[in-house]
Amino acid sequence: MLKAYKFRIYPTKSQRTKMERTLDLCRWTYNQTLAYRKDAWEKEGKSVSKYETHNLLPTWKEEKPELNDVFSQTLQNAQERVDLALKAFFRRVKAGENPGYPRFRGRGWYDSFTYPQKDGSLVGVDVGLESFATLSNGETIANPRFFREEETELARVQRKLSKAPKGTPERKKALRMVERVHERIANKRYDFAHKVSRYLVNRFGLIAFEDLSIQNMLKNHCLAKSISDVAWNMLVTLTSYKAASAGSMVVLVDPRNTSKMCSRCGILVEKTLSDRVHNCTQCGLSLDRDWNAAINILRLGLQSVGIKSVEACPF
Repeated sequence: MLKAYKFRIYPTKSQRTKMERTLDLCRWTYNQTLAYRKDAWEKEGKSVSKYETHNLLPTWKEEKPELNDVFSQTLQNAQERVDLALKAFFRRVKAGENPGYPRFRGRGWYDSFTYPQKDGSLVGVDVGLESFATLSNGETIANPRFFREEETELARVQRKLSKAPKGTPERKKALRMVERVHERIANKRYDFAHKVSRYLVNRFGLIAFEDLSIQNMLKNHCLAKSISDVAWNMLVTLTSYKAASAGSMVVLVDPRNTSKMCSRCGILVEKTLSDRVHNCTQCGLSLDRDWNAAINILRLGLQSVGIKSVEACPF
């Protein structure tokens, strides 16, 4: 169950000034976005998505540096308000009504801003070997490869263990050295999974993972060592219990075809493990295969909680 809390705040004079400045910059972003989409439609007959307007923000920040003082997702939320207003307008037109076109906001007519870092934020997570995880928003989390880092040291202490005669103090000492290396690797994995799970829960209200069968994957001897070196199950477990106490939700989805399916048009594109880019011959979508999978995981996760339609693909 997701919880919402409402608090009354009493900002200082400087805080009030900063909040008013944020409102003004959000209002500017709203008007600029509405003007861009209006011009694109009137001059070119082109419908612009909210994701395309998100991509305009870096250029606008160069032209108007004060926008850098506002959190990026707060500015994106202003653009999403434009998107919602236009969708409502066209829906009413289609229903036979005669609604007014969304208006530009003057001073005093933009009175709220949002930090959408968690409430309502959604993400699909594709775990892998190239990157530890790829998120449906395109972010990647590097694979630390703790076992690989310690492999040389582990081989050294295991050689000492194999050479030490059984029942001798030297063998006991060598055994403790081997155990310490394994413990160090396990602690690093556990700490890393804790940090990543906290990062996800702090940012997102719904987190979708694939329901992977790690034991079956370990039967692939070519990948078994690499799969054992990552903490996929640990990540899901830690994220799940953190989410339960934070009012977030973790959902597990069927992993079949998440890498093959095009996140834009839905056709299956066959790939080998060495194919790192998804190239769709049907709609032309080309992006990292793990990012494509993460978008599909998010879509399936939303469907599993009863949301049937979502703009999951940002292209």
